Amino acid sequence: MIANLAMFSSGIRNCIGWHFALLEMQTMLIEFLENFEFSPAPGNPEIIRSAAMVMNPMVKGQPGRAQLPLTITALR
Repeated sequence: MIANLAMFSSGIRNCIGWHFALLEMQTMLIEFLENFEFSPAPGNPEIIRSAAMVMNPMVKGQPGRAQLPLTITALR
């Protein structure tokens, strides 16, 4: 998760909100994992990695469109 924060830069002129943004993202991730159940989409499509500027998940047979189909269910 830290590697995706390149927009905050580094060195003596880095963003003062970097640590706050990192903490906020980790907090949201924990909340999602505690309150929702994540499962594969119906039909169980095959997911492949697509190399672009960054690695993107894609459904096999649907090129050019980054996606990761999931079924998300609230636990409470």
